[in-house]
Amino acid sequence: MFTLYDYREHLTGLGLSPATIRCYVEALVRLRRWADSESIRFDKLGPTQVAAYAETVPASWATRRHLRSALIHWANMTKRQSLAGAVRVPRKPKMVCRAYDPDEVRMIALTAYKRQDGPGAAVLCALYLGLRRAEIAALRWDAFSDDGEWVTVTGKGQVTATLPVHPVLKDALKRLPRSDAYVFPGKSGGPSSPARIWNWIRRVGAEAG
Repeated sequence: MFTLYDYREHLTGLGLSPATIRCYVEALVRLRRWADSESIRFDKLGPTQVAAYAETVPASWATRRHLRSALIHWANMTKRQSLAGAVRVPRKPKMVCRAYDPDEVRMIALTAYKRQDGPGAAVLCALYLGLRRAEIAALRWDAFSDDGEWVTVTGKGQVTATLPVHPVLKDALKRLPRSDAYVFPGKSGGPSSPARIWNWIRRVGAEAG
């Protein structure tokens, strides 16, 4: 009988990202827990039972789609009939633009620049480099070129890019101490956490109104 470990290895062999693998494995773990609570053997689940379980999870496009995809990969590994068709997936919602307008961006940038501290510089990294909070948290001084005009960042999917450093950001970074390898060091050594960066961004956003 195949195990979730086998399933994880199967997904890894397909070249899926760690985040996607974790998502699919967790989807099957939740399904197995539900089956156990209903006194149904996981390997004996049928379309009716899977449809019943699907009605217990959020009816969002992402949640239902993840469950369906997880079941498709499970069927491909076990060579059994797929139960994915029993999961009804709603239509994908239309994208809603959440971009700030230019005046809002200018206010945030001005507020961040005036702070002359780590939170302000972190926000400017987000604005002028387009970095995610995890990428900002892990930013190192040695990632910058000697003249400070360029920075090399490895982001989502282990994609590495070399980005130009805007003069406003370059000036803000000059004000920060370089007592650590990381631009935004954590309180107990190493890099800051993404959660801390997010709190900084929220704080500066609140100051900017």
